[in-house]
Amino acid sequence: MLDPAISKTEAGVVGALSRAGAWAAIAAAILTVAWLATMAISPPPGAGTAESHLRDLRANEFLGSLPYAVVLAFGMLLLPVWIALAARTWRAHPIAASLTLAFGLLYAPFTTAAYWSQLTVARGIADVYPTDPVAAVAAYQLFDFGATTSFTFALDVGGYAILGLGSMAAVILLWSDWRIGRVAATTLALSGALSMVGAAGLVLRASPLQVGAIASGPPFLVAIVAVAVLLRRPSVMGAGSD
Repeated sequence: MLDPAISKTEAGVVGALSRAGAWAAIAAAILTVAWLATMAISPPPGAGTAESHLRDLRANEFLGSLPYAVVLAFGMLLLPVWIALAARTWRAHPIAASLTLAFGLLYAPFTTAAYWSQLTVARGIADVYPTDPVAAVAAYQLFDFGATTSFTFALDVGGYAILGLGSMAAVILLWSDWRIGRVAATTLALSGALSMVGAAGLVLRASPLQVGAIASGPPFLVAIVAVAVLLRRPSVMGAGSD
């Protein structure tokens, strides 16, 4: 039963946001699976120089750009999810709801800028390579996803760290919401922790820790599916505090 203090209008808005968040979570899960498939078809650049990675991109621009095209909308799809979770629980957990939404909003520009640059700037540099290879290789070093020293790699991993912070805040919102909420909270906490470990590894230049950013994907996929199920259930908004 809804809290008596909650108006029908507020309940209706929260219900609409929850439905939108559920569909966005489903779409994000589908994109994640599609991204894993494209990674199998077209693995990210491995060992090699920026010049060899640039040549690979020129040799097969479609496959080289496909993974980034698939996940370009991922960060933006998560926005309705965070909004829905915050709307459902802001009365009981106003601080955690605010932090979840704030970090969720911050994550989107990081990941979107990183992937968009691969579809635009990186491909543009590849086009310049035949006429000015020296300048092209120098510029591409900033956008080479195959190098942990590149700007776009740092931007992407920084986004993972911010997503990890938002995920930790979301755990508080999810934990008390039925059994499915605890499944979502547990896997989201694991994913968030791995994301922050990966970011710390980049800052500390510790390669083993950097794997955390990639390892955060599977538990996040489980969490986002659980969140989609949760958001399709009726909201039980209550009063309280963090």
